[in-house]
Amino acid sequence: MQLDLPTLLFVSFLAAISAAIGFTSLMLVLRGQAALRIWVASLWVSTIGITLISLRGQIPDVLSIVLANSLIALAGALMVRGLALHLARPFRWRVPLAIVLLYASGIAWFAYVVPDLRTRIVLASVQAVVWDVWCVVLLLGFAPREIRLSARILALVMAADALLFTVRPFVPLSPGAAGSIFRAGAPVTLTYVAGIVISLAAYFALLLMITERLMVDLRRAASVDALTGLLNRGAMLAEGRRALAASAVQGRPCAILALDLDRFKQINDRWGHEGGDAVLVHASAVLREVVAWPGHAVGRYGGEEFLLTLPGAGLREASELAERLRAALAGSSVLLNGHRLRVTTSIGVAVGEGGASTFEQLVSSADRALYRAKSDGRNCVRQQLPEGMPLP
Repeated sequence: MQLDLPTLLFVSFLAAISAAIGFTSLMLVLRGQAALRIWVASLWVSTIGITLISLRGQIPDVLSIVLANSLIALAGALMVRGLALHLARPFRWRVPLAIVLLYASGIAWFAYVVPDLRTRIVLASVQAVVWDVWCVVLLLGFAPREIRLSARILALVMAADALLFTVRPFVPLSPGAAGSIFRAGAPVTLTYVAGIVISLAAYFALLLMITERLMVDLRRAASVDALTGLLNRGAMLAEGRRALAASAVQGRPCAILALDLDRFKQINDRWGHEGGDAVLVHASAVLREVVAWPGHAVGRYGGEEFLLTLPGAGLREASELAERLRAALAGSSVLLNGHRLRVTTSIGVAVGEGGASTFEQLVSSADRALYRAKSDGRNCVRQQLPEGMPLP
């Protein structure tokens, strides 16, 4: 196979359509991945653009030059849009669409009004560098810690692509180019070889990013209670041990709040499990709304019992927060079959100092305080007692 530009464009087309088909198949399986749908659209738009360029001389130039380059620029904008969505960053189409329209206008001008192949190559390089740099900024500046590895790999690939397109305008053209990219010469052809290699690397890096995000989502799903969206018992134990150990190293206290919804069995007996679930969801929402302690963790510990860790909180701060939680829940209500149901909670507070207790021992102390709150009439807050002090 001869290493000329038409051949390379055909190879590029095969790589692009293979990637488009592969990612489309992946999208059909991972239907919940919104960013993947955008990337699939980008791949198909890019594939169509490469196809039109490959047909240069067989179709009107307005299709193989102007439309083809416009589609490739639009594919770059879609790639940025997908990354922004994947990283939960804001994105507005106004600037990207303006770039695409300006680029298309420039390509048309230097193809028909003032024919100039060199300027078209410069314009193509500039628009590619814009999208590449935009992607690198998003990946390095805003990727969350759990997907940072794949983000850095894709950023490296995008940076290599930006470097390639920065160099391309300075590559000498063949004297016989006469305005045709197909006769631009061996140096330009080599940049297309590098472009194909970088494109393949980008496909694999993108696949790695999707895979890493899936792994993160799976781990998160395994640690979350399906009903309330809070941490489940296992995850809460792991997070509590970590928080207590970190507080001990820093010489700070760590407070535990054990919350139990009052008379929950009666709610289930009267309203059924559907009513009980509604009460649990409501209580979880109140917990999220009221608690704003730095580094806190909250989980459903079992049944109607919730657990809350407050790293750095002493007995006074923890008790004040517990009272705010109690009052917030008591002041709210749940609508069940047209009836407003008032829900209250009993809360036990325990504080670990200096690493003297394990997390499980601290939870037991909070549970004992919780049982005191229950025995004292419910809907109240009680603290752990010093060692040796008898229960009232």
